[in-house]
Amino acid sequence: MAHLAELFLSPFVRTGLLSGRWVPFGQCIIAAQEAYETGALLGHRFHDKIPIFVKLFCEPGRETGLAACMGEIARAEVASCQVETMTFFELRWEKHVASMMGAMRRAGRTNLTETHSYYLIASERVRYANVYRWLQSVTSEGIALGMWLPELAEKLWRNSYALPRGEKELQEWAAWRSYGLNLPETPPAPESLEAAEARVVSYIVPYISQRWPEMLQELGL
Repeated sequence: MAHLAELFLSPFVRTGLLSGRWVPFGQCIIAAQEAYETGALLGHRFHDKIPIFVKLFCEPGRETGLAACMGEIARAEVASCQVETMTFFELRWEKHVASMMGAMRRAGRTNLTETHSYYLIASERVRYANVYRWLQSVTSEGIALGMWLPELAEKLWRNSYALPRGEKELQEWAAWRSYGLNLPETPPAPESLEAAEARVVSYIVPYISQRWPEMLQELGL
């Protein structure tokens, strides 16, 4: 989880003389969305190897308990995903904004309560350490969905990325860029589930090779 959190945040980290390492609020949300979706893809890719895969982020001897806990997390997510055409964005974006906005309110950094107003604080500084811990949790939630509900993960990916973007999505993308979010000029091209899984697996192979090389064969890598 820590390895992936660092990967998602590193393009956005800035350093202040007094504030230390920080990330703009808006980029925290972008990173969280990527973390969740990457987790879901990894969970789906290894859903038939759950006892082995959870060893990557679990203390020895606690694999069974963690797997059961992640199953509960996944089942709770189903309640939010009753629409056949739902996308990853629709499932998680507002939840990510609400979570981070709530943390900002508790810290006395904002009075905003409506998630659609997030752009007003998109450039606000958030401590790197706080986002780093949060992203690890978000990634684990995505993994839980992919592992325990692989068919749902497939549907969410298909709805989100298998087809060209519609006009609404293009307008939203342009709006995010206008808020100062660090995004490419145009959304990513359509990508198959298989291609996406190969991409995210490449994120973790070097880490596994260094820490647990014996697990590469167990995971079919």
